[in-house]
Amino acid sequence: MSSEQEKYESVICQDVSSEENIIATYFLSASENKYNLFDLAWNLAVGQSIGNPNTRSLFETDEMILAHSCKILGKKEDLVKKREGIVKIAFPLVNINLENDGISQMLCHFMGGQLDINMFQKCVLKDFQLPEKSKKHFLGPKFGIKGFRDFVNNHDRPLLGAIIKPKVGATKEILLEMTKQLVEGGVEFIKEDEIMSNPDVAPLEERVPYIMNYLNSIERKVVYCFSITSDFPHCLERVKLVHKLGGNGVHINFWSGLGVYNAIRKLDLPIFLHFQKSGDKILTNKRHDFHIEWPVICKIARMSGADFIHAGMWGGYYHEEEEDLRRTFAALKDGDDYEGTVPALSGGMHPGLVGAVKNQFGNDVMCSCGGSIHGHPSGTLAGTKAMQQAIEAATKEIDLDTVNLESELKEAIDKWGYIKSDIPKEQKFNIIVPMAGRGQRWIDAGYTFPKPLIEIENKPMIELVLKNINLEGNYIFICLKEHIEKFSLDTVLKNLKPDCKIISIDEITDGAASTILKAKDMISKDDPIIVANCDQLIDWSSSRFIDFINKKNPDGALVTYTSTHPRNSFVKTNEENQVIEIAEKKPISDIANAGIFYSKSGKDMILAIENMINKNIRTNNEFFLSTAFNEYDLKKSKILTYHVKEVKSMGTPEELENSRKTNWNKTSNEKI
Repeated sequence: MSSEQEKYESVICQDVSSEENIIATYFLSASENKYNLFDLAWNLAVGQSIGNPNTRSLFETDEMILAHSCKILGKKEDLVKKREGIVKIAFPLVNINLENDGISQMLCHFMGGQLDINMFQKCVLKDFQLPEKSKKHFLGPKFGIKGFRDFVNNHDRPLLGAIIKPKVGATKEILLEMTKQLVEGGVEFIKEDEIMSNPDVAPLEERVPYIMNYLNSIERKVVYCFSITSDFPHCLERVKLVHKLGGNGVHINFWSGLGVYNAIRKLDLPIFLHFQKSGDKILTNKRHDFHIEWPVICKIARMSGADFIHAGMWGGYYHEEEEDLRRTFAALKDGDDYEGTVPALSGGMHPGLVGAVKNQFGNDVMCSCGGSIHGHPSGTLAGTKAMQQAIEAATKEIDLDTVNLESELKEAIDKWGYIKSDIPKEQKFNIIVPMAGRGQRWIDAGYTFPKPLIEIENKPMIELVLKNINLEGNYIFICLKEHIEKFSLDTVLKNLKPDCKIISIDEITDGAASTILKAKDMISKDDPIIVANCDQLIDWSSSRFIDFINKKNPDGALVTYTSTHPRNSFVKTNEENQVIEIAEKKPISDIANAGIFYSKSGKDMILAIENMINKNIRTNNEFFLSTAFNEYDLKKSKILTYHVKEVKSMGTPEELENSRKTNWNKTSNEKI
C-alpha cells in the first residue's frame, strides 16, 4: 500500500463527532470472496461523498477530503475479516442542506451509487441518527397520538378507524351515506382509499365540503382523511384546498415522494396527515438484496409530521412477525424528540382480532377496517358497531366465549372467527431435529464436515436452518456420536440453542422415524411436538404457522408446498383440507411435504411411528416419518396441511448447489 493510500485511509477510518454527522447503519454483504466488509464500507463511504472510490481527482485536496468525505466507524483490521455484517457510516452535515434538500437528498446519500457497484451483494439501510441540532428541520406530528386522542376524546382504549369501500367510483352522495353509517357506528377516523384521489365522479372541490358539512353538524369529532395523492406540487396545492374547503385530514400515499410529508407539515395547517404505505415493498421487502427497513421509513414518516401511518398488520391476511411490528411501533412511539405517530393496523383486521391485538400491542393502536366493516352480513353500520363492541369488550377484558354477544358482534365472530389470545410464544413445543445420517453422498463429494456443519454464507447449515425454523421450544437434537467426537457438533448446537438436549447415537438407524424413537423418553407425553428436517429452508412465517395451529386446533399438521418431484413425500386432502392419504416418493398429488411435522400429542406420534415399524412399512428400505401419519385414524383425526410458497432443499450436494444460486434472505425466516 502506498503512503498516499495509507494517509487517505487514516482520514476515512476515524471516529467523528455525532453532532456534525448523520450516522447511518447498514447491513452489507459482498458478492464474491475476493471482497471483504472493508471494501464495501470504503466504496460506500467514498463513493457517496467525495468521489470515485478508487480513483483520485486532481481537484481533490486534503482539506476537502477531511471535511466532506464520509467516514467509516470501524477498524479496518476487523472489517477485512468479514464478507458481510453491520457497518456504520458517518455522513458529514456540511454535504447537505437539510432544511431545503431534506429527505430526498438524505436518502440519495444513503442509498445511491453503491447499489450499482457489483461487489455489493446486499445493502440494507437499517437505521440512521440525526445530530441533535439537525432535528429542528423536521417538526414531527402536529397532533400525533396525544392530539388525536384529545380531538376524539378517547384516552383509554384502542382507536377505531374505517376505510372507504368501494375504493373508487362512489359519488359524493354515496360517500356521505357511507360516512353517516360509519359515524353512527362509532368510528373515530375515516380515510379514503389510496386508489381515490381526484376522480371526475367525486372531485375534491365537491366531496370535501359535502362530507365536512355533515361532520361539522354532529356533536362528536371525527377525522376524515381525503386522499390527495398526486405529484409533489399538486399535492401541496391540494392540501391547501382541503383546508380551505373545511377538511380536517389528508391521506397521501408514499408514491407522492417521501419528502412531501415534511413539506406539508411545514405549511403548519391545522390538518391531520396520514401516511399510506401501499406499495412500500418496492423499497422495504426483506427478500430484496437492496432495501430500506420498514422502521426506517416509519422514522422518516414520524419526523416528517405524519399523524397516522398504516404500520402493518398482525393476524390478518397481511401478517407481520410480532418482533418486526414491535420495532415498527418503537420507531413510531419511542423517544421524546417528536410526538408519537398513531400506528394503524390494517389488512384483515376484524372484531375477533381486537382483544388479541390490544393484549399484544396495548391501547395506542388504531384498528383500521375496510372489508370487515362493509362486508359485515348486516351491512356497514352493523360492521362498525361490531368493531366498537369488540373494542369495548377488550377494554373490559371480557372473554367473548363466555358472554352473550350483541347481534352485530356475534355475526362478525361467526363470519371471521375469534382469536382468543395472542400468539402463544410462551407455549413450549418439543422440537425434534434428527441429524444422525452419515452423509455418505457428502463424503463422496469430498466434503470434510458432516452436512449440518457445511458452511453457507460463512455459517454452518444448521444455524441457517434454525433461524429459518424460528420457533420457541425445547430443542432436542439427535446426532451421530462420531460427528460429536470428531467435529464438536454438540458444542455448535449448544452455542445456537443453549438449553437444548442432545442425544448421541452410536450408529445410523433405519430412517428418520427410527431416529425419532431415540427421543421417546423425552416426548412420549401429551405435549405438542414438532419435527423439523435439518437440511432445508422454507419461505414461511413461523408465528403464522403457530397461529394456524391455535385457530384450527388440529391433531396434526404437515407443512406442504407445491411439487411433483418424486424425491418428496406427498399428501392427498379432502375439500376441508384434511389429509386422507400420505405416500413417500410417490406423487399421489402435487401437495408435497416440506419437512416440518406437527402433532398435538407427542405420545400419539410415538405410537404412530411404532405401529408403522411393527408393520414394517418402509420406503427404499427406510422408515419415514411422513408415512407414520397414515397410522393416525385419518377418518377421525384432524390432520391438516399448512401450505407455503417455496422450499429450498440442501439434502444433497446437488441440491445445495442449486440453492446457493437463489436468494439467501429466506435463511432467516424473512429477517436479516
